[in-house]
Amino acid sequence: MTGLPVNSTRPEIAHYRIVTPGYFESMGIRLRAGRAFTSDDRADRPLSVIVNQAMRREVWGDANPLDASITFAGSATLIATVVGVVDDVRHFGPSAPAPIEMYWPAAQIDVAKSAALDRLRRNMTFVVKTGGDPLTVVPALRAAVRELDVDQPIAHVQTLASMLDRALWLSRASAWIVSLIGVSATLFALLGVFASASFAVSQRKREVAVRLALGAPPAVVSRGVVSNVLAAAALGAAMGSILAWPIARAIASQVPSIEPVDAWLTSSIGATMLIAAALSCWKPARRASRIDPIEALRVDG
Repeated sequence: MTGLPVNSTRPEIAHYRIVTPGYFESMGIRLRAGRAFTSDDRADRPLSVIVNQAMRREVWGDANPLDASITFAGSATLIATVVGVVDDVRHFGPSAPAPIEMYWPAAQIDVAKSAALDRLRRNMTFVVKTGGDPLTVVPALRAAVRELDVDQPIAHVQTLASMLDRALWLSRASAWIVSLIGVSATLFALLGVFASASFAVSQRKREVAVRLALGAPPAVVSRGVVSNVLAAAALGAAMGSILAWPIARAIASQVPSIEPVDAWLTSSIGATMLIAAALSCWKPARRASRIDPIEALRVDG
């Protein structure tokens, strides 16, 4: 359906939903401006409409849409007033952009006659907010509906948590896979640091033996091995931090609700990797400090 702001230069195509008072509070949809629907939004009162943030940006830009006029439910003769602005809801999935939406009060929708509205009236969704297990109220809801209409069926009873699980399972599975790959890559990197440090100690065994024979303290030898490893790790961490910014921004531009990596997080990851690199070369550094100079020089000689 179309909602045409009065004096607009072009019509704006928008999805619309018919709701009752309390819908936004039950769904946890935040009110950004104006008011939500109340029991005063009746058929005999001035027509009202609530728009989402996507529609506000598309139609009015930075201007305040409150008290603006919109054609009611696609009718050119019925005019409604914007009374509120609410947050966007991604009805078509977490990766899909939020659609342009309008919300009409159920008590006023009967004033507009159209085939589309007649089709919408055939189905109704109840949203129930509870403090405990939501499935415990299902029998009471079924009983209440049977009291009103014994032939009226209730189908597709589900919790919001289950709906979110179905909508997010692919994203969560992808996150687990990426996390597993990241952890595996980190472990392999640390194993490589350990192997490189061990190889460096074995290659410099004679040099270390000479330094120890000349009176170099074992702690100084250990610090030398660790410092060499940390220098290379610091260079890698710096390069990774530099590359992380454009990559994170590219991902954030493609995936909704993903914020780019901030400086604090990047620094924390770099510091963690440096600590892990220092721990991974601790054993080779300790082995270097315990080299027997006489035995090492005898073997090399």
